[in-house]
Amino acid sequence: MEMEKKNIAIIILAVVLAASG
Repeated sequence: MEMEKKNIAIIILAVVLAASG
């Protein structure tokens, strides 16, 4: 379950970076 949380956090970070970039 912790791995899933990490994956979700990475995806959110990628989306935020893509949106701000």
